[in-house]
This record gives sequence, C-alpha cells and structure tokens, in this order.
Amino acid sequence: MDILAAIALGTEEPRFEGCSSESPRISRKDSLIDSVMWRQILVMSVYQLFVMLILIFFGSLIFFETSFNLVTEPLRNPIDHEGTDRLKLNTILFYTFILMNLFNQINCRSLDKENINVFD
Repeated sequence: MDILAAIALGTEEPRFEGCSSESPRISRKDSLIDSVMWRQILVMSVYQLFVMLILIFFGSLIFFETSFNLVTEPLRNPIDHEGTDRLKLNTILFYTFILMNLFNQINCRSLDKENINVFD
C-alpha cells in the first residue's frame, strides 16, 4: 500500500509557498502530526471502518439474491470449484478497501483549509 505514496513523495517537486527566509524554524519539540492531520486521519479511518463493516455484515444482502453465513460458507464450490458468493464478496471488499486508500492518498496531498483542490 505504501509504494504509491513513496513514489508520489519522491517524484513531486517541493512546494515553497509560504516558506521564506524570514519564517521561523521548526523546533525539535514540535509534533510531527498537527491537529489538521489528526482530523484527517480520524475522519478517514472512521469512514473506512464504517463502509467496510457495512459491506462485511450486509454485503450478502446488498449484492446477492440469497444471503449466506460469513463463517460457514466455503470460498469455492466443492463440486465444480467455482467461486461462491463469499469469494465474490471478499473480492468486492478488497477492491473497496484499495479504492478508499487510493482516494485517501490523493486527498491527503493538501492540508490547507483555503486550497481544497488536491490536483493543484
């Protein structure tokens, strides 16, 4: 998950908006994560937990005609080895998690309250 973030940080040009030679230096005692970062971390984690829990427990009712037990339903049909609805739900969960993290990665590029355009 962190490879794309590392590539983005390593290839993006540094921004010097608001930085000048007169600006005060950052102290060693200052925290690395400020209140805006904590807000984004907490809001995104609550959002991801909410969406994933809804899909885990109600995904069988949302996406499939018949519901199934998440624990006892096998991943593959023992007769023809086709994927069951549980395997399909696991795939939906995985792709949902990946897309939410990709959105989070793009959304966290800008922490300014004034500039909400992350593609700027």
